[in-house]
Amino acid sequence: MLQGVAISKFDKEKFGKTFCVLPWIHSFINLGGEHQVCCTGEEFSNYILDENNKRMNVLDNKSVDDVMNSQYMKDFRLKLLAGEFPNACTRCAVTEKNDGISRRCIENDQYSELVEDLIEETKEDGEIDPKIIHSDYRLGNICNLKCRMCNPRATKKWIKDYSILSEDVLPQEFLSKIDSYKESPWLDSEILTDDFRKKLPTMTRLHFGGGEPLYNPKMLEMLRISIEMGHAHKLTISYNTNLTILNNEILDLWKQFKSVKLLISIDGFGELNDYIRPPSKWGVIDKNLKFLDTHHADYNIEEIIVSTTVQINNVLHLDKLFNYLCDFSFVERCPNLIALYFPQQLSLITLPKPLTILAKFKIDSILEKIKKQDGVQEFMIQNLRQIRESLKIRESQDPKLFEKFVKFSREYDNANGLDLLSVNPEFEKFIS
Repeated sequence: MLQGVAISKFDKEKFGKTFCVLPWIHSFINLGGEHQVCCTGEEFSNYILDENNKRMNVLDNKSVDDVMNSQYMKDFRLKLLAGEFPNACTRCAVTEKNDGISRRCIENDQYSELVEDLIEETKEDGEIDPKIIHSDYRLGNICNLKCRMCNPRATKKWIKDYSILSEDVLPQEFLSKIDSYKESPWLDSEILTDDFRKKLPTMTRLHFGGGEPLYNPKMLEMLRISIEMGHAHKLTISYNTNLTILNNEILDLWKQFKSVKLLISIDGFGELNDYIRPPSKWGVIDKNLKFLDTHHADYNIEEIIVSTTVQINNVLHLDKLFNYLCDFSFVERCPNLIALYFPQQLSLITLPKPLTILAKFKIDSILEKIKKQDGVQEFMIQNLRQIRESLKIRESQDPKLFEKFVKFSREYDNANGLDLLSVNPEFEKFIS
């Protein structure tokens, strides 16, 4: 037992500011087969390290106990219990600092009945008796899109563009590893399948991200294994999906699970979404979303939320997406907004200052409109406020970032037959 901690003396003031339930109950396997703490900390180097300071990978064939009770994870939990955010928790820390509701807060609320027991049962060195309740699998870089803020680690379709675009507009960390993104040997390994089978009995939540999971045969295999092992009816499955694909095989499998939750990645209304996420077609996405809005009960769909990565390309046009969602009955009418941090040239700090003022004005208008709507979840409103907070004019802003954004946009658009000013005419005078 963690010294000085008992259920009757659970100190929410002490632990509540940093404690996160995920390092106790969560397994996250990322795009390269790496074990990581969670997807929210992916941009801040949250690889779980072994005793040799090497990144743990599925192909290492480590047990759940080996991963969850590695020295890295034991130290990680102790930091959270000591009121300290590890570096991997930067995104949640920044979100909360800007008055947003972070994933940490959402997960703690989801598993609130477990928190006190988890803390009490943690040993003084941070060791736990691991039971994986929530698993998250990012099944390689199999994807049918190549979003402009993405990279070849997440989609093979980006590999070609890495040989076309100038190196100075690309994230450097991917350049030296480009050949390794052409194959994913861990994805076809029996080790991955065995890992999944071993975690399944205690699992109640299973999440798939991308690449694009609805395009991935491994995802279908995992659904079938869940059904064969008789566990599907106890399992809530969720997805991050671009919803460009929706077939009867997937829909029929969903019927056998307890419930399904969908986070639909849409970054703009109409042509803007296709510009940010080529080669998506808005007509297909619109058709699929409206089908699910009408037929959600037929496929055990419990929740559909549009998830929007807010960046320089869409922050001036969020109102159009909000207006579009107002016409739905089951789909949440307010998108979940997530601020983009990397690549930095696409982030909000790159926006020219006059456009920052315009963006804040538009967000204020959205907030006024939302106040008149019923049923909008509080964390979505908070995240909208957090985006507004992120738009504070920074006097130290590097003007070269916008130049880098323009250069990247021109090269990327030329390679993909796109045009920045067709969706963002507001940039014209700043480019010239």
